Amino acid sequence: MELRDYLAALHRYWRTWVAMTIVGLLLAVLVIQVSPRVYRATAGVFVASSIEGTSGSQFVNQRVRSYPEIARSLTVLEPVIDELELDISFSRLRDAVTAVNPVDTSRITISVTSASPEWATEVANAVAIEFGEVMEELETSTAGSSPVTLTVTDPAAVPADPVSPDTGLLLTLGFVVGLSLGLALAIVRSRMSDAVYTDEDVRAAWGDAGAELVIHAPRVGRAATADNAVSGLIRQLEALAHERPVRLLAVSPASGKEAALTRVLALVATELSARGVPAVLAGQPKGAGHGELVRLEVAAPADALRDWRRLAAGHDGLLLVAEAGRVTAEQLRELRDMTSAVQFETVALVLLRTWRPPVRSSSSAAPRETRGAVDRTGLAVQPPTTVASSDPVLRHPSGKPVAAPDADLSQRR
Repeated sequence: MELRDYLAALHRYWRTWVAMTIVGLLLAVLVIQVSPRVYRATAGVFVASSIEGTSGSQFVNQRVRSYPEIARSLTVLEPVIDELELDISFSRLRDAVTAVNPVDTSRITISVTSASPEWATEVANAVAIEFGEVMEELETSTAGSSPVTLTVTDPAAVPADPVSPDTGLLLTLGFVVGLSLGLALAIVRSRMSDAVYTDEDVRAAWGDAGAELVIHAPRVGRAATADNAVSGLIRQLEALAHERPVRLLAVSPASGKEAALTRVLALVATELSARGVPAVLAGQPKGAGHGELVRLEVAAPADALRDWRRLAAGHDGLLLVAEAGRVTAEQLRELRDMTSAVQFETVALVLLRTWRPPVRSSSSAAPRETRGAVDRTGLAVQPPTTVASSDPVLRHPSGKPVAAPDADLSQRR
């Protein structure tokens, strides 16, 4: 797959990766809600030398690196447990206490984590005080003096915000993981999908004869609408009509699309007539198709070869109309095999994009406010208008009336 194929897949399956991203964020929020809150209280102890001169500073810098481990030792923590009457073992308290010596400093930072911010604060201050007393005692020489003095310069304050769970980190992680999985799933779905979206997909599904198949597909880009493809069909039919009258059978590979297909062809017939090419859609009132050069008829795809032979005998060619993403390559191959078996020539295949708004027809002179709504085919149509005649009327975007065809053309045959 090329870059444009990946981008097309992400565009087609945007709901997949958007949904996965939302799921990732929701899971992150759930983890934040159910995770226990952990608070950290921190106290700072400053180590000073009682030895004058630079030798005292050097002594402190050498010795202070080993102090953090002593802060978590039994010598320091056991008196704290006894003093505060803590109902906790030494090992559990040791796991809750951390002590570090920041680089190039003579400070010891003692932190205590707990679900209770008050408990963590009380223990952190007690450990800091006890640590200072123990270290001065350990450093006391035989002469009875200690070369270092430890002072609690930053007593621990009750923390207001928990350190865990980390809301920002979890939300970011949920977003990234959800988006990554969603993008991957969209690519996988695109690779596994048999749906047809572009003219390249149609030619690949059609096989060796796909190179010669006339395909009218929307242009790539923001202007890609159903009118782009239908306009190409109209120009092709106009050219065919100048050579000889043609009778075409229109079929959609996907079943149940006859009503939408009928509306499309009604507009095609009206547009051809507006260009001076008499055209009629089968099922219109008598006389409407007098002298027509193009006759269009809608039918459901047949299941048996004998039905295809009958249809081929009454028409000059086959017109396929498919909706992008709503028809599969397998459906196209089945139609190709059936029509090839009865030597029913496929004149063209029209690929519609139903999710784009229509482009104004070149022959349309009606103002914007007279246009109708957009139906599923992506073409602008007016609703039936009541007239003096008993026949229902369908209006083309140009404003010209078109008699509506019968609802079920396949049963008339």
